[in-house]
Amino acid sequence: MVDTTNTTAEGLEATSQPKKRKTRSANTYAKQAGTTRKKFPKSHAKIKKFKGSAFIHKLWVTMTEKGDSPKELAVYLEVAYSYLMLLSKGDREPAGLPLDKLRKAAEYMGIPMAQAALMAEAMIPTDFFLEISIAERMEIVYRDFQADALYGGFAPKPEEWQAMPPSVKLAMAVLYENASKTQYLPHASLVRVVEKP
Repeated sequence: MVDTTNTTAEGLEATSQPKKRKTRSANTYAKQAGTTRKKFPKSHAKIKKFKGSAFIHKLWVTMTEKGDSPKELAVYLEVAYSYLMLLSKGDREPAGLPLDKLRKAAEYMGIPMAQAALMAEAMIPTDFFLEISIAERMEIVYRDFQADALYGGFAPKPEEWQAMPPSVKLAMAVLYENASKTQYLPHASLVRVVEKP
């Protein structure tokens, strides 16, 4: 009978060490499957926050999904490739894009123009609301004050109203708001502070 065990020091060392496994990258598996993986452009491997970064991120994600290159995107948007790269790094603000380029970007991403403008921070949500001044609001209060069936008799005449200082107009507007239980003027929330005995 022949002893097949290796009793030398080298033999013991070789059997005690685990064999190293070859690791395969996702690209290797993709090649074996006959597909290729689309790589995210290097400039967007890590998204950094800057003004309009949500717009750029969405643009790059759409570009990747469509299988386009940044150069193809630049041609579609009709901007210089170098300018597109400056936008992608935050060195130029998307809000500075001309309206026609912003519209083309919205079409490319398949989103409404207003949403693209919000993402590029060319607009802010309050842009969708008409902002009127306190003076204009007080005129609305005065008009309703005059037309009020219960309090209209107490409203000053138009010439008296026009001659009043703004502080008096504001005081009358607030008094009418309280009396009629309406709210025309923006108010800050007040917190009542009660001292404990």
